[in-house]
Amino acid sequence: MDKIAGTIMSFNTEGVPYFLVERPEKCRFVIAEYNEEMTNLGVILKKLKSLNIQTEQLSLMDLVDISYEHQHHTPLFVFSIEQTTSLPMVPDPYCWVSTQEFRRILGNVTLEDIAGLIL
Repeated sequence: MDKIAGTIMSFNTEGVPYFLVERPEKCRFVIAEYNEEMTNLGVILKKLKSLNIQTEQLSLMDLVDISYEHQHHTPLFVFSIEQTTSLPMVPDPYCWVSTQEFRRILGNVTLEDIAGLIL
């Protein structure tokens, strides 16, 4: 089944960036299953809403096409969220990780070509 990946970048009160990930056994992007009745953006927003994220506070920072977890052409949505006094609470197994931990996920990502352009 095709998947859609996403994450949110947020800053703690000291201005340090954190990223929303799923951590069952290892760190990975938030993953949603493709739904032909919705846009990919709609699918990932619905998934984030299910994690108690206030989606109206999100801004889309980036959208890239990646190869991830043995699937080619996975859309990855990267959002930022308006910061309040603390990071939004999310249910297990989701959590906020530092930039250093997030880089481990990026080590498993390959950028794909978009519209015939090799990246």
